[in-house]
Amino acid sequence: EKAAALGYGDAEANLAMCCYAGKKKNLTRAVSLLRRAFAHGALFARDAANILGIFLLEGKGVKKDEKEAFEWLKRSAELGSPAGMNLAVCYERGIGTAPSEAKAEEWCRRAADLGHAEAAVQYGIYQREKGHNKLAMRYFRQSAEMGNADGQTWLASCFLFGIGAKEDREEARKWLEKAAAQQNENAVKLLKEELGIDWKGTEK
Repeated sequence: EKAAALGYGDAEANLAMCCYAGKKKNLTRAVSLLRRAFAHGALFARDAANILGIFLLEGKGVKKDEKEAFEWLKRSAELGSPAGMNLAVCYERGIGTAPSEAKAEEWCRRAADLGHAEAAVQYGIYQREKGHNKLAMRYFRQSAEMGNADGQTWLASCFLFGIGAKEDREEARKWLEKAAAQQNENAVKLLKEELGIDWKGTEK
């Protein structure tokens, strides 16, 4: 509170999170603090911009405004936030901007390269749809190794059907079981239909 009162951007960003996630919620104040944090060049400016964008999309603490939300998400992505995946979704679905498959794919790739697991899955899907199977598999593996269940399932499918890699049912099983352990329905389905394994979970 004291540091924020002095205009210290990072304190404003942290205080905003207290207003959002604390016991005494005050979303309106959180929005105001996030705007100030961004204006003051907070170390977490890109995160403040991303959260502001989400608040504007959902109408939390502020009137819902998809166009303004898009602008904040774009600022966040341009500052190098892995949450640029949110901007990719805006371009894909035409939220606050004209839809653009090319821009959606580009921002998805940027987020994936910054370590966003879900973005890596989606970018892998984009590449698989284009027939770039080895590149798709690379991104699926990246996501899978980060523990993302969808990434693990897509990677397993590459091994299962020999797409972008040599068919390897044991490797497919390994990744499907990891995903199934996270209650991924597609993984459970593939285990049963393709490998004849009725997943019951693992004993603790």
